[in-house]
Amino acid sequence: MFRNKKQKLYDTGLPTNRFQQLGNSLRHHLWEIMLASLAIFLFMIPLLGWIFLTTYVPMFKQNNVWVILLVDGVNAILLGIVGLGYAGAMRFFRKLSFGEGASLRADAIDGIKKSGKTFFFAFLSNGIWYLFLHLSLAIVQGMEMPVWSKIMVMGVGYALFFLVSFVHIFLLSEATNFEGGYLSLLRSSFRLSMASLYKGIWVYLVFLLPLIVYEFVPGTVLRLIGVMIGAFFVFGFSCLLLCLFCNHVYDHSVFKTQYPEMYRKGLAKEHQDNLY
Repeated sequence: MFRNKKQKLYDTGLPTNRFQQLGNSLRHHLWEIMLASLAIFLFMIPLLGWIFLTTYVPMFKQNNVWVILLVDGVNAILLGIVGLGYAGAMRFFRKLSFGEGASLRADAIDGIKKSGKTFFFAFLSNGIWYLFLHLSLAIVQGMEMPVWSKIMVMGVGYALFFLVSFVHIFLLSEATNFEGGYLSLLRSSFRLSMASLYKGIWVYLVFLLPLIVYEFVPGTVLRLIGVMIGAFFVFGFSCLLLCLFCNHVYDHSVFKTQYPEMYRKGLAKEHQDNLY
């Protein structure tokens, strides 16, 4: 009886958990994922142009406070523009995960209109934290203190930055699913992202992969290769992965009690939700 029931669920085309939904999306919507990645890449062009300029113009290579303020300050503003691309992509993948007849072009425009402002401020805020990180690293490197102390302070700085980034990443999903601005969603995003950190840290790191490549991979050529891979797949895939993971979190924390009509939407109802 169990096998027949399970086979019947597969016949309907509905996955039984979010991992299966991820696999189905990769099999049946790979082209849309790639197009979403390219769309996000278009919003990254101003940022990439600024990074290219600051990499090769000698005046920007000085490691002082004013140069860091200028370079990373402009980075933060241009990162906010990148957030608009992610707003459109997240809207598309939300509808795709819920089986609501997603259309990349229409949903992307709708996502920018509805949550573009929140995404802009989330990315801008993360860019400002990135600026503070670089400022603190420059100050520490200029201080006379033991090497192990510098390494420890730098490690704490990066750890704090990544935790803030995790909260902002979760906030992107909240802005896509619920009404509210950046500040009104920040508290619940902090609570849910930290509560699910042990499950979702790898999801957040995949989302931050472009930043990780930029920050830690040496060499312009390797960075360029990383951007090209991201433009054709990673940017869109990270949005899909984040959307499905957050749906899993919402199913167990919000949807089941407050929005029963959204509980396990897009999944076979007869099975218990199990991301893993």
